Amino acid sequence: MPGLDGFALLRALREDARTRDVPVILISARAGEQARVDGMRAGADDYLVKPFTARELLACVDGHVRLAEARAEAQHALRAGERRLRTIIEQLPTGVGVTDLQGRWLLANGLMERYVPKGVPSRTPERISRWQAWDANGNTLAPPDWPSARALRGQTVKGFHHM
Repeated sequence: MPGLDGFALLRALREDARTRDVPVILISARAGEQARVDGMRAGADDYLVKPFTARELLACVDGHVRLAEARAEAQHALRAGERRLRTIIEQLPTGVGVTDLQGRWLLANGLMERYVPKGVPSRTPERISRWQAWDANGNTLAPPDWPSARALRGQTVKGFHHM
């Protein structure tokens, strides 16, 4: 390919959102483990060394097309599940939000976004002073004992309130 080698073409494909997920099989005369590792690290989905048979190429392409179709189906199912979950939590009469361990929103309904638009309970120093949490008896909880912190650690938590 004049002016563009396989790695540069691969880099361009991966940088473009329209082609980022297109399966790419590098075909090269460079044999050996290091050549294959270099190709895979560059973002190739597979690496074939010349010479190869038409049957081998067809099997490789067929496998990657099937894998791409399965990924697309999984992404579609994931998006549909997220839409269902969002529809459900939007119907709840209370604010609902899910964060990562750093306190960044992963999911929130409209009520939660309206009342807490910029931050959620987290253990980051600049946010801790703005929040309090209480146990069922009205006792103040330390940030590591907040129900949200416990939930992020994988514990089951029922009916809690932060303010």
